[in-house]
Amino acid sequence: MTTQIIFLTSGTSWSVPADWNSSDNSIVCIAGGGGGGEATGLGGCAGGGGGGAFSVGVNIALTPSSSVTIGIGSGGAGGSGTNGQPGGDTYFNATSLADAVTNGSTVSVGSEGGKGGIRGNATAGGAGGSAANGVGTTKYGGGAGKGGKAIITQGGGGGGAGECIGSGLDNRIILRLRDRAPKRPNSGWDAIIDQVGKSI
Repeated sequence: MTTQIIFLTSGTSWSVPADWNSSDNSIVCIAGGGGGGEATGLGGCAGGGGGGAFSVGVNIALTPSSSVTIGIGSGGAGGSGTNGQPGGDTYFNATSLADAVTNGSTVSVGSEGGKGGIRGNATAGGAGGSAANGVGTTKYGGGAGKGGKAIITQGGGGGGAGECIGSGLDNRIILRLRDRAPKRPNSGWDAIIDQVGKSI
């Protein structure tokens, strides 16, 4: 049997396949990374944004042929007179990350976005999204953004995304379904929901 991979880069809902198997699937969410802070002073550099967190749910119970609500967290904007903006949360079968936590890990998955870098000169990077604030059977926090350096040096780098996927990812949903032709991702990933569903 083959496995189809489907990438969703936008939207607020997803249609569950008629052959969805609630006893044999997994769904992964990676939230958006935070934006870098605005640098101030002569040649000063601000902190980079933190990476988005990672959560995975196993055997998520869904109703075949139904529709579920999703959220794909975008990367945070860089600061303009401010700290960097936080990255968006990513969640599956919920209306928000808080709703996913309330629903629980048997039916929902969610991960928290990274925090923005601090505005200023040689300031701290943003914290990574917290694993504790997500929902799933396995959870990892995002990497912290690097702090900015002193005058005439460089700004802090952005934090890596949560464990198991890689660095600097923002928002996307990936679905893997058996017995369907695979689709390939585009470049420039944001956050990820990675969903593996197998035929009954």
